[in-house]
Amino acid sequence: MHCLFCDQIIQQPSSFTQFLFGIPSVYCCKKCEEQIEYTSDSHAIYFYNSFMQDVLHQFKFLKDIRVADFFAKALKKKVRGMEYDLIIPIPMHVEMEKKRTFSPVEVVLQQAKLPFQSVLEKTTMSQQSKKTYEQRINSSSLFKSLPQVDVTQQKILLIDDLITTGTTIKHAKTILLELGAKSVEEVIFISGKK
Repeated sequence: MHCLFCDQIIQQPSSFTQFLFGIPSVYCCKKCEEQIEYTSDSHAIYFYNSFMQDVLHQFKFLKDIRVADFFAKALKKKVRGMEYDLIIPIPMHVEMEKKRTFSPVEVVLQQAKLPFQSVLEKTTMSQQSKKTYEQRINSSSLFKSLPQVDVTQQKILLIDDLITTGTTIKHAKTILLELGAKSVEEVIFISGKK
C-alpha cells in the first residue's frame, strides 16, 4: 500500500477490512501523519498548515477523489454522538462546481455514508479567501434557499471543507435560522483559526 499523499510504501499487516472490501485502514505514512495538526475544537478536525494546504490542493484542484476517504473517516468520527436532524453541505456556486466537476464536501459526505440534503444555493462566484477581511464581513448574503425547502424546527449540521474568518458559515446560519431551523451547528474539515 502507498501513502495517499507522498506515495511512499506503507509497511503494515493486512487487515480484515482491507482484505475483504479493499478499504485501506491507513491512508498516510508516518512522515505525513506527523505533519497533520488536529484541533481540539468541537467544530473542526484539522488545522490549516502547509501540509493540509497540499492535501486540499490534491483533492480540490488535482481532483484526487481518493482524498475524500481520508476526510470521510475523520468526519464520521467527529459527528458520532452529535445531535442533528439534517446535514447540509455548504454549496459551491454552480459554475464553480461545473469547472471542478464535483463538490468536495458532498463527495466526502457520500464516502462517509452520511445522508445530506442540499438546501442552499451559492449566489456569488467570488471566493471568500480572495477577499480582504473587511470585504468578507461586509459582503451581502452569499446564499439563498432552494425552492420548497422546509427546515422548520430542525437541528441542522452544516458541513464545509475550510474555515478562515467564518463569514461563509455565518451567512449560511443566518439564512437557515430565518427559515425556521431550531439550531445550526457546523463541522469543518480544516480550520485556519488557531
